[in-house]
Amino acid sequence: MGTYLFTLGLLLSPLVLCSCLEQPKNEEIVSPMVIPSQPNTVNSHRGQRGGENKSHTGQKEIVPVVISSQPNNTNLHQGQINGENESRTRKGDERNVNQELVEICEQVDRAVRNFLGCEIISVLAKPDRVESFKVNPKWNPKKRNNTLSGFPIVKQGNDLSGELLKNFQTLVFDQNSYLLGTEKRCFFRPKVGLHFIKDKSEVNILLSFSCDIWLVFYGENKK
Repeated sequence: MGTYLFTLGLLLSPLVLCSCLEQPKNEEIVSPMVIPSQPNTVNSHRGQRGGENKSHTGQKEIVPVVISSQPNNTNLHQGQINGENESRTRKGDERNVNQELVEICEQVDRAVRNFLGCEIISVLAKPDRVESFKVNPKWNPKKRNNTLSGFPIVKQGNDLSGELLKNFQTLVFDQNSYLLGTEKRCFFRPKVGLHFIKDKSEVNILLSFSCDIWLVFYGENKK
């Protein structure tokens, strides 16, 4: 492990130091509506009795109008279909994410997989961004701002990418980089920190070159 971290130190030091309706029953409601008919005015004409003029004027007619109470089911059914399609899409996305997570974990040594866990491995393996920092080795849990897992940030360096990121990932996923089941009797005094970001997940790795140890921080967990 020492050799790997020593090599890592050579790689990282310059980097940091430089910079969610029930349908109603179909009903028909008969509603009487008064609709005036068009006036039918007949000009005055002479009656059979001679001389009697009659003027006929159109009368108002009551016409029953049938109003159907059945709703427009087309929009309702379309909304149900859209909701079902969205639900299937979400479930499909979740299955894809879980499958990707399994595939990534299977590529890592079993010992490392059991130690770190698949959630951490997925962030380390395919991060959106990796920030590097020079940190103060004196841990200050009370300080919340401008710290990396409790270690005050002194300076931010360049983002880790390219071959340098690949080399570090190789070290992290290699079981030979770990002494599992043992403890080192030395003070953990990190001077370099890496901040891995993937979507809303974050993993911090603090490195202490004085005793060749790194610690992995994921939420409230520390490994």
